[in-house]
Amino acid sequence: MILVNEDSMSMGKRFAGVVFSPVKTFKAIGEDPRILVPAIVIIVISALLTAFIIPETQELTKLLLQKNPEMTPDMIEQSVKWAGIGAVFSAILGMPIIWLIQAGLLALYNQLSIGQATFKQLFTVAIFSSIPSLINSVIVVGLTKAMGAKSMLSIKTSLALLLPPGQDSGFLYNFLNSANLFTIWALLLLSIGGGVMMNKDGKKVGIYIFALWLVYILVSSIFATKFGTGTPAL
Repeated sequence: MILVNEDSMSMGKRFAGVVFSPVKTFKAIGEDPRILVPAIVIIVISALLTAFIIPETQELTKLLLQKNPEMTPDMIEQSVKWAGIGAVFSAILGMPIIWLIQAGLLALYNQLSIGQATFKQLFTVAIFSSIPSLINSVIVVGLTKAMGAKSMLSIKTSLALLLPPGQDSGFLYNFLNSANLFTIWALLLLSIGGGVMMNKDGKKVGIYIFALWLVYILVSSIFATKFGTGTPAL
């Protein structure tokens, strides 16, 4: 239950407000949580951005697969063909799954702390908290178009920027590369919004959210280092 009475915000003001005035905006969102429109807007933009760099995605896939002696030309062509389509489908399906997980984690905290939020409010928080990730995608897509397919391996918006040039492996690299700066921003918004909806201290919600995230990237980095898979920059 949101106790502060706020005027209803238009969808455009909600998107901007989450970035520039998150507490006030989440209070307004909590009084009138809407899922469908913001979800569709973010998914469509994400899919379009992914589709925009399909040529670069396919080119990079081909370059990487050609280094594998076990891949035949036919196998490479088939993989390249589906690389772009797979990336778009991943963009469309991946975000709702992430939102559901985030809302579920917030709902668990809400239950344990006897908070006042509904699942719909928390799911809406998860949706709007993904705006920084969308901004990150815009930056990466722009740089990819400007610099070419190979740049997709070197573009970093994570704490791996602090490492010396050329260091692109090992536990420290995987761990820092997992700490995407825009993800940190998104988790801050998730914590603020969750606190507002539950009528709880956002700092305590943040400790809960960031503790879970640190455990995740720590485990992911250990596996990536051991098996050489590379850690996704979440």
